[in-house]
Order: sequence, then C-alpha cells, then structure tokens
Amino acid sequence: MKTPLRYAGGKSKAYKIITEYLPEHLPTGKIVSPFIGGGSLESRWSSELDIPVQGYDVLHPLVIFWNILLDYREDLVARCRYLEPTKDEYKQVKDELMKWCITQMMFPAPMDRDEKDRWAYYRVPDEEMITLCHKDAAAYFFYNHNLSYGPMYLGWMSKIYESREKWDRMIDRLEKYVNPNLNVQIGNMIDTIPYHKKDFLYLDPPYYLEKDADNKMFKGMYPNANFPIYHNNFDHEYMAMMLSRHEGPFVLSYNNCETIREWYSEYEFVYPEWHYSYSLGETRVGKNKENNDPKKSHEILIIKR
Repeated sequence: MKTPLRYAGGKSKAYKIITEYLPEHLPTGKIVSPFIGGGSLESRWSSELDIPVQGYDVLHPLVIFWNILLDYREDLVARCRYLEPTKDEYKQVKDELMKWCITQMMFPAPMDRDEKDRWAYYRVPDEEMITLCHKDAAAYFFYNHNLSYGPMYLGWMSKIYESREKWDRMIDRLEKYVNPNLNVQIGNMIDTIPYHKKDFLYLDPPYYLEKDADNKMFKGMYPNANFPIYHNNFDHEYMAMMLSRHEGPFVLSYNNCETIREWYSEYEFVYPEWHYSYSLGETRVGKNKENNDPKKSHEILIIKR
C-alpha cells in the first residue's frame, strides 16, 4: 500500500532497490525508521511484506497526521472532503496552521539578546496563537502539504493542484489507507537510535549540506525551504557516532559525498539511481546545474549487515 503523502525527497521510486537490502531475518521482527517523513517505503514494507514498522519523526504536525490517519481515518477523510482546493481556502488554512501553537514551537526566540532572531518573521504574538483539534490539524496538514509546490509544510499552493478532481483522488487514497502494522511517534534520533540498539534500522536523515569536494546537495527544506530548521540543526557527525555503536543491522540512505563516505568507510556502499519526487514538473536547468540534474538521485546506501 502506497503512502497518501506527497513528500520531497521521498523514496517511492527506490522501493525495489532498497527492499533488496533488508535483512533476510530481522533481529527483533520489526523495522525501525527514525526519520519516517512521508513513509513511502515504510508504508509498503508494513502493508505488503507484513512487517511491523515503528516510525519516528521530529515534525510534530506530521506525526499528528499519521496518528489520526491510522486511528481515525474516517473522521480525517470527512474533514478533507469539506475543504476546497482553491487559493483563498488554501491561504486561510495556511494562516491557521501558522498560528497553531504546535507550529509556533518551531520558531523559538533566541536565548541571547545579541543573537539574531532568525525566525521573527514567522512568530505570532502569544495572543494570536491558537489550538487545533488534532483531527482538524491532520486534515489541514494533508491539505496544505499535498497541494503545495515542493511539497513542503506551510508551502505555496501549486497551480496544478487547483483541481477538485485531483484533490478527491488524494482523499480517496486516504480512505483506502488501512495499515495496522505501522506505528508512528514523535521522536528525535538522539533518543530513538539508542533505544532501538538491537533493531534493524532504516534511516533516511536530512541530507548533509556542508560544502564538500563532490556534494551536490546545498539547500535544506525540512520542513520548508524558507525555514529548514530540522536541516540546519541536524548533527550528522553525532549520528555517525551513534550508528558506530549500534548493535543491529541498518540501511542508511544519504547523499553521496566525500565526508559521508569517510565517516562510514567501514560499511558496505551501494550507489543506486532513481528520481526524486521533488520538482518532477520542473524542466529548466540553469547553467550552473547543467551537470547536476535536480531530479536525479545523488545517493549512497550505507549498509551494515
């Protein structure tokens, strides 16, 4: 069963490639995914291969969506049917999500008065913050995210999705999504990787964006290209250290660059190719990107057997 979420950098095109490297015998009988995101692989492993999957993510609105979908699917579908895919309604929903207290937690004020307030533009006064019923929030998240260019959370509505027919097809996929083998919780890698020290891990972390000899990834976009908070604050080196202590097997999807290959040099490398879901409709390629197809993967699979 495919995920109902459109997701930037999603691995739906890589299902067959990555599935080939799942262990024949899972140490604890399940797969743990510390960075579930849109769950393109995890949805299929849990529903088609009948493998229990425990997923985590730091993006709280996303986790709320997954939980409402898995536990209150009919209520979620009914709320989504009520929404119209128009620019005016999209703006209203986006404004509600921006004022939502859980979204606002992503934009903390600086601790030091002399520190630049990077997220001041997105922060609303306390008196304007709102709470949302989680069922409403899940419907708003799906609507805002799936109809956006990118897609991304709190993104901009894509003109090609200003269509009731397309929106209804997206909702139909929600309605058919029944997946009792999948569980999703809020969690960051600092807690989840050590907690599951003997489990098989599938990891799809934010890409390494530092300048490198052959790094083709330069821009973070999690959860949004304008505020890539979970890209900017991600400690790639610390994750490498934690995985060096992991007792179970893992498969790690990363961008293929010198630093990553150096940090994980003791493991098996595979260099697959697929196309990303992000910007599949974009055909323009600037002069500085002529040898860097933005839709083509520049990935490495790092495998511990």
